[in-house]
Amino acid sequence: STSDGTFWHEMGHNLGPIHANFWDTDGKSSIGPGKNAEYGNSFDVMGGSGSGRNGHFNASFKNQIGWLTSDLFTAVEAPGTYRIWQYDQAVADVSKRYALRIKKDNQRDYWVEFRQRYGASNNWITNGVHLNWDRWGVGGNDAATNGANGGSQLIDTTPGSPDNKNDAALVLGRTFSDTETGIHITPVSKNATTPPSMDVVV
Repeated sequence: STSDGTFWHEMGHNLGPIHANFWDTDGKSSIGPGKNAEYGNSFDVMGGSGSGRNGHFNASFKNQIGWLTSDLFTAVEAPGTYRIWQYDQAVADVSKRYALRIKKDNQRDYWVEFRQRYGASNNWITNGVHLNWDRWGVGGNDAATNGANGGSQLIDTTPGSPDNKNDAALVLGRTFSDTETGIHITPVSKNATTPPSMDVVV
């Protein structure tokens, strides 16, 4: 292929990431029983190469390759309100935090990221946050890991909607709940900072 997105996707593999996938529940729930949909994160060039220059690697992958170091994201250990800044940009400021990492279980963490490069073409992304399970199931592609095989998985916070995963982002004022682990995530305000930022209650 001569597409720039395919080039960036394949170069991404050379840096370490596998594929940006999607947790597919057939529209029945966000995180209930389902399966891995390979390449299913169409907002990440490691999933949908057609996302091109807007499709920054997700926060988990940026952490994997050393672009999003521990001083640039918040590892959430207690309930609170946390600010994250637009993370799909070229330059990181060490005074800011660009993602949240929340432990789900012994295999997975949630990563909360705030994208803006899709602009008016996707109001859900502009006014919400994406949730991903980080890369898991490394070294196995069996039922125990639901086929993740070391890839990340986008979570659709509006399962069964007519817009499918195009509106996967968790928008302002809505709450995502993982009732098994007691994790609740709510973006509460978008701030007109430079770059923009989002306040998230966990």
